[in-house]
Amino acid sequence: MATSLAPSEPDLAATAAESRPARGLIDEINATLPPLAASPHPIPQSTPSVPKNTVSRRLAVWTLVVTGLLVCLPGVATLLGLTSAAIEATQNRPPAPFPTLELRWRGPLPVPRSTSLAAWPAGFEAWWNDRWGFRRELQQTFAAARIAGLTPQALDLPRPGSAGQQVVVGNQGWLFYGGQNALESYRATSPFTVQELKAWVDAFRSRRDWLASRGIPYVVLFAPDKSTVYPSHLPRSVTQASSTTRLDQLLTALREVEGLLVVDPRDALRSASRIRPTYAQTDSHWNPWGALVACSQLLDRPEFAGTTFGGPYEPAHYAIESSRTKAWGDLSTLLDSPVPLTDDTVRVTSRHRDALRVTLGPRSIQQTRRITNAACNSGTAVVLHDSFFLPMLPYFCERFHTVTTVAYADFAAELIEQERPDLVVQELVERSLVTRAPTSLEPIHP
Repeated sequence: MATSLAPSEPDLAATAAESRPARGLIDEINATLPPLAASPHPIPQSTPSVPKNTVSRRLAVWTLVVTGLLVCLPGVATLLGLTSAAIEATQNRPPAPFPTLELRWRGPLPVPRSTSLAAWPAGFEAWWNDRWGFRRELQQTFAAARIAGLTPQALDLPRPGSAGQQVVVGNQGWLFYGGQNALESYRATSPFTVQELKAWVDAFRSRRDWLASRGIPYVVLFAPDKSTVYPSHLPRSVTQASSTTRLDQLLTALREVEGLLVVDPRDALRSASRIRPTYAQTDSHWNPWGALVACSQLLDRPEFAGTTFGGPYEPAHYAIESSRTKAWGDLSTLLDSPVPLTDDTVRVTSRHRDALRVTLGPRSIQQTRRITNAACNSGTAVVLHDSFFLPMLPYFCERFHTVTTVAYADFAAELIEQERPDLVVQELVERSLVTRAPTSLEPIHP
């Protein structure tokens, strides 16, 4: 017969009754104890965790959304016309027009001309770039980063594109022009070939002969680029491939041309820079002080002794003032930086400036000016020049009764024949030796 080990129902009831006194004793003991203090470091309640892959997915989605908005925003602003590129204010040119297609009829269908069709993509790119949304704001941000030195040295050299990228940011607030291969002239990366040098020399020799047959002296003045006079302010990444530049080559060759007067004011400008700056920090040209030094180098020559226009320019005869002012130069305008720039402004007051009466000739590519000095009774001159000669005009015109200037002309034989001046001056900026050759390379026969 099997024996059951489980207690019967009466036994369970008896056991529960016997345990009651023990439980009551425990309750009495607990009642006499002080209550437990709350823990100063409560155990945090567990929260359900978010899987890592879910967080990564959300971050990627938001990154794509923000990136897409930033990419599309300038395009939307362009289409809506909500931004202004300020092309005319900063680059002195109108915005690029929308390109057009020239059509011709081939049977009943209009067909675009091949030349017009090939030029259309570049024209559309220029139109779009000039109207790109927030174009100026983005360029100004980049310009501020360049001034603060936050851009790599690889961006020191100019790059084709916007006008601001043609400005080279040097040290101590100095700006340099990098367009039109201006820095290549200083770096001497492409010296003259034998044929190129001969073409320049032959052109100047033929002009000297043509003018000499008419009894007119001929002087060639080379205006050095700012990088030539102030190389210490260039970025360290701008180095020279050779110490002999194109200007050095040409000057050496022209000194062997008898009867040709050549003016090289580089040493005089460097010496005058020890007194006060000869170039503006934020402009590509020499300032009035540098122009006065160059003018003295031009006319204070033994060949002009005994003439009414020869002789030195004495600084004591001029009121020269210098002050630190807001930047006004062409390079600061091209850079269009939101960071305020300052510059040393030099003012040189000419004693006969009030007596000058300027008469402009007809507007053309070769703009002609006729300047009359009422304080001088003799002397006439014709000047073929670029923008570097403009600061020299007040001082140069002191020595002449009439000065006729032609801007950006290679040679103006017809005008010279008509004027029959006492002197012909041709001024060329140094970088022009890299960007072009004389347009009249054929000899000019008397």
